[in-house]
Amino acid sequence: MLRQCGVRYLEFPLRLPVHREDLAEENAAAIIKNLAPPVFGVLITYLSEASEIADFCHALGARIVQVHGDIDRDELKRLRIFDPNLTVIKSLVIGIRDGKALEATLRSYRRSSMRSSPTPSIQKPAHRAPPGRLTTGA
Repeated sequence: MLRQCGVRYLEFPLRLPVHREDLAEENAAAIIKNLAPPVFGVLITYLSEASEIADFCHALGARIVQVHGDIDRDELKRLRIFDPNLTVIKSLVIGIRDGKALEATLRSYRRSSMRSSPTPSIQKPAHRAPPGRLTTGA
């Protein structure tokens, strides 16, 4: 039904530091594994270690992850190495930084992602990140 309404991305906020999850991880995994393109499950998480994020995405069957909270850019680079075909969306909270600080953050992620490609043969996933979201290359 959601697909017929044009829904392409279902987000699953899991392993959150403050809020209770809406759905058990096992139930989220069952839903994500049963989605078919052009509909994709998106893991939303505050995890900050690349190996933990990659393992969690693999367990869920998620090919897109939206990372919230503070995560070191080097961890984002490692995430790309652990799973080069994983689409990574890095959230940025607008309003807690002034415009110049936000622009500097965006520039640093862009510079970081341009230098971090682990191999030249990595192919981009067949799907695109949701519009309006910053997708990092790291």
